[in-house]
Amino acid sequence: DERAGVIPLPPGAVGDARGRPSFLQTDELREVPVGDFRRRVGVVDPVLWDQVRHLAR
Repeated sequence: DERAGVIPLPPGAVGDARGRPSFLQTDELREVPVGDFRRRVGVVDPVLWDQVRHLAR
């Protein structure tokens, strides 16, 4: 499910008890403390990384 302005996250990336996939919306600005990232869920898809890497600058 690819939608404009949506970055898909793998199941387990957030604290969803059912393991459902989640997403980030690129038109929302949110501050998230590093400590809120509790676990590593795998390698980011290189195509997705190419789309979002500029957002960290």
